[in-house]
Amino acid sequence: MSGNQTPPGPSGLPLVGSMPKYGLNPFEYRKEWAEEYGDIVYVDGGLGRDGYILSSPELFEKVLVEDDEKYQRPREFREVFREGIGASEGEFWRQQREMIQPAFYPQRIKSYAEEMKTATEELIEGWSDGETLDIEAEMKALTLDVFARTAFGIDDVADYPAIKEACEAISDKTAASNQVFPSWFPTPANRRYEKTQEKLNDTLDRIIRERADEDDDTLLSVMIDAEADDGHQMSTETLRNEMITLMFAGHETTALALTYAFHLLSNNENEREQFFAEVDEVVGDEGITPTNVRNLDYTNKIIKETLRLRAPGHTVFRQPQEPVTINGYEISDGAAIFLPIWLLHHDEQYYDDPMAFRPERWDGTLERELPKYAYAPFGAGPHRCIGERFGKMELRIMLPTIAREFELDYVGEEPLEFEAGLAAEPKNEMLMDVTAR
Repeated sequence: MSGNQTPPGPSGLPLVGSMPKYGLNPFEYRKEWAEEYGDIVYVDGGLGRDGYILSSPELFEKVLVEDDEKYQRPREFREVFREGIGASEGEFWRQQREMIQPAFYPQRIKSYAEEMKTATEELIEGWSDGETLDIEAEMKALTLDVFARTAFGIDDVADYPAIKEACEAISDKTAASNQVFPSWFPTPANRRYEKTQEKLNDTLDRIIRERADEDDDTLLSVMIDAEADDGHQMSTETLRNEMITLMFAGHETTALALTYAFHLLSNNENEREQFFAEVDEVVGDEGITPTNVRNLDYTNKIIKETLRLRAPGHTVFRQPQEPVTINGYEISDGAAIFLPIWLLHHDEQYYDDPMAFRPERWDGTLERELPKYAYAPFGAGPHRCIGERFGKMELRIMLPTIAREFELDYVGEEPLEFEAGLAAEPKNEMLMDVTAR
């Protein structure tokens, strides 16, 4: 195969390429194009932008592991997360990752478990039997509350409205439907994002000043005290950038996973009954404890299956920093590389009846038999999500804590449709009836 050939792919329109069509439903078109054209698909991004969809575990490994240093996160990430670990590269990224990692060691994550439980119990104390709630909004409020407590030592995140506003603006700005236009184009989402940034900077700078003299175990305090091997410590600007990354990634994806878990359980009665039975037997009147959380075997399978079927981190995005060759095709530096986790998780090559919600599929040897990276809800390689343990702990505590008190029944519109931003957001309003158990 000649090194300068272009992979097969869909035809596009003059100037705009395939982006208007793609932006309507990235999930649908990635699947359609992968089935038609194969594991590497060329997508005309319009305005001279080239895109490539890579959809095999082997290509995930090549880009994210073997050739990781040839790639960087795309420009859009750097605009939103600045020089935080969600966007930085090279030696600076490695130093930052090493300095932040202790904040996510297993023992430290366990110390946050009580805050996660308390925040969940406080949230559902305000729920009433028979009411209808937007569960996505409720779960985002919950996980942002937990982040504020564990990262900042803040008891009530509502006292800092700029944080919530900025998270919502990031979600809107990075939605696929907004990517049809360049970031400087004055779309409503881009304008809203710009308006939130100064307020967010001022708020985070104030929080950093307040935590500077505190001796506690919050994520921010650990990061303020962290030192690199050469004695370097993070500046206020660097701390702010890292907080923006962790704040968005640390609450958005977990909230969506919780929302999708309750939606899937609502639509699958047998699985829900098994879940309730385990919660009643293992958790009972005692509530979640460090001991009984380890015995929630079926709950863990529900979490694993939810992260397969509805992976909030649906795609890994990369750009080559230099010309690269993939499967014999020469790809220029700066091209957009899409590695769709969602597509692999729904591939019948790896999963029997892949669109079915079947927690029991994880009973046997499936995980050991899967190709590497056929299951990758937290990404892969050196840039794998640093908050994976934190997110999993939240899910293991929040799901049974809520289910111990309430049953949630989805009453919104079906089928569920998704918006492909940095996270896979539901387009539907996630309305659920709340019934006391």
